[in-house]
Amino acid sequence: MSFVNEPDYYKQLPNYEQILNGMLPATERIYGSMAKVNEFAQSASSALKGIGTISQTIMMMLIIYFFYQGKVSPFVLMASTIILPMYFNAVTTITNSNIQRTDYNVAKDLHKRILEYAEKDGTVTLGAVESIDLHVSELRVADNVFPFEANATLRKGDVGQVFGASGKGKSTFAKNLVRFRNVNGVQINDTELGKYTLSSLRHKIEYISQNIPIIRGTLRDNIMFGKKTSLSDQELMGNPILQTLFVSKTLDTEILEREANLSGGEKQKIALARALLNDPEILVLDEICSNIDAETSEEIYHMLDVGRANRITIVITHDKLPEGFVNVKINEFK
Repeated sequence: MSFVNEPDYYKQLPNYEQILNGMLPATERIYGSMAKVNEFAQSASSALKGIGTISQTIMMMLIIYFFYQGKVSPFVLMASTIILPMYFNAVTTITNSNIQRTDYNVAKDLHKRILEYAEKDGTVTLGAVESIDLHVSELRVADNVFPFEANATLRKGDVGQVFGASGKGKSTFAKNLVRFRNVNGVQINDTELGKYTLSSLRHKIEYISQNIPIIRGTLRDNIMFGKKTSLSDQELMGNPILQTLFVSKTLDTEILEREANLSGGEKQKIALARALLNDPEILVLDEICSNIDAETSEEIYHMLDVGRANRITIVITHDKLPEGFVNVKINEFK
């Protein structure tokens, strides 16, 4: 389930090979169980077909017997040799057609849902990110439209803040920047966001939310999940973001079910390390410190301040940030 709890995060991965490999054992177990059910169903179907054949044979034998006893006319005998096979064949055909119709309806419904939720791709490849222009007046989720003001221009080195109370659309706006949903009024390098190909856009952006996807495996597996390049253990151990994790854990530490041996701050540091290892040009942080203590939050923001000159950072929060960390206000603070 760790692979499906945070679909928005997985959309931004460069490829889905790690997800497929991780899901393979469980998928094989599921399909193994389905195969056993199908074997039983096929056996039951064959048994019913055999019973039908036996019943047909017995009925024919009885009719022939009664014919020789003079209790059945030749017309009934001839009619039986034609009607009985037609009847049993029709029953088999109706049963099979009902099954096929059900399979068709299920497949058709699945195909319809896939098309409904398919993301629309652009045609322009995003190169080096120079600027982001925001002129947003509303947000749209399905058929619902609600007001949301975001007006700013950000360039490399800028840290922009979207501030406000919970439930005001901040997280929706953050997801729109990565095109998890469609949005108007956002331009990168003077080109509308929707015109860029999803692969080139998400190759430049890293999105981190307060809900961090942690997979079953070692600490190393989790840090390197979705990474475009491989790193040695020495490089990982030397990562300043992860230093506090290695006080009580090693790269080979197994992460327990439901991340029972990880604190909220440790999960956020894993997410931050994942993101920064990809050297993103745009970093979108959605309430990443909302559920952790003030000391850990300050430590995380200090780490983000290092290397900020090489990227554009957008922080979504309802909390105050360290003095001097933000230099661009994206919306009016209310």
